[in-house]
Formats: sequence, C-alpha cells, structure tokens
Amino acid sequence: MHLHIARASVPPNRAGAKPGLREKNKAEKRAAILKAARELFAAKGFEKTTIQEIARRAGVGTGTIFLYAKDKPALLFWVFQDEVGRAEKKALAALPKRAPLLDKLFLLFRRLFYHYAQHPSLSEVYLRELIIPRGESGQQNVAFTLEFLEEIAKLVDDAKSRGEVHEDVSSLLAASNFFAIYYFALLGWLSPLGDDRESQLKRLRRSLHLQIDGLGGKKAD
Repeated sequence: MHLHIARASVPPNRAGAKPGLREKNKAEKRAAILKAARELFAAKGFEKTTIQEIARRAGVGTGTIFLYAKDKPALLFWVFQDEVGRAEKKALAALPKRAPLLDKLFLLFRRLFYHYAQHPSLSEVYLRELIIPRGESGQQNVAFTLEFLEEIAKLVDDAKSRGEVHEDVSSLLAASNFFAIYYFALLGWLSPLGDDRESQLKRLRRSLHLQIDGLGGKKAD
C-alpha cells in the first residue's frame, strides 16, 4: 500500500570511497528524526505529538527537522513511506512466480493490509491525507504511488504472457484499477464505520476477481 518524503540524498561515491563526514551526519540525523517521529506517533498519536517533541527526542534543533519535512503531515508521510516502501518490496519479492494474477494481487495487498494493521489510527490519518495530495509532500507521494503502480503493471505484463489478460489492455491502466480497488477496501476497513479486516479482504478478493474477468482473465476459484 504506500511514503517517500523529503529523503536526504547522499551523493554517489567512487568505488571503495567512504562517505564524507557531512554526508554521514546527514544520514544519522535523518535516521534519528525518522525513529523519533515513528516512536512518538505510535505512543501519543499524530495529533498530540509536536514537532518540538520529535526534535528533542532526535537530539536535533527544530529547524533541522524542517530541512527534511516542512510540517508534521510531511513527517507522517516520511515515516509511512519509509516503512510501506520496505513492506511493498518484501511482499513483491515473496510472490510465487507461477501463481495466477488474482493470487499474486491478493497476496500482495493482504500483506500490506497487515502492515497497516500495526498502527491503524495512524494509518487512517495517513491514508486520509493521501486522497487529495497537496504541496511538496503530495508530489512526492504521487511519485511513490506511481512506482508501486509500475510494479503492479509488471504483474499484469506477466499475466498477459500467460494469456490471463488481453494483450491490448494497458498494463498501467489495469494496475491503476487494481490499486483503486485495494485502496477503497483499505479505507473501508480503517474507517470507524467499516467492516472488520477479514470481511474487507474477502470483498477485496471478489472485487479483484471481477476486474480480472473484465480484462479477459481466466476463471479463478
């Protein structure tokens, strides 16, 4: 499901060269801020956590935080994109290569459901902010989402090669449809009035199945 926020970039080094002291300090500060924000958001919640508290726990000045993220929502995006990005990569790597498209998509999205379940209240805030991307952090999140869509499109490409999806279907457009189904199910679960997780996952699988059938997919159990 997924946050790439204001990442501090480290210039590439020549082979065998050690990063300079300045780059090392940047990386350490970034890691400290990320860790502090993650811990405080989890312990106190998003609304009750202040930038000043994050700065104190990270051992940096408040101004330093603003070099990485312009505001608290941007910090939340940063925390989630860092974690979700890693969760997505693990889920994609674990997919069975010869499984039908339906199974691959469901396994991928189910693992991300479980990831968001670790902090459901924070996940709700994060996903709500993603609905209407704004500012620099919104642009970065759009780029992050597009990266994930491209990975899903690769799964569609593979399904085309096995005859599960019509060859003339746009893989990226199909990926966008699959992502929209997943995102709607995720919001439906995290909503205070939503169904429980397992009910949403069952609905998600049925919805994915319906979409694949519409793309010319083979019947799945």
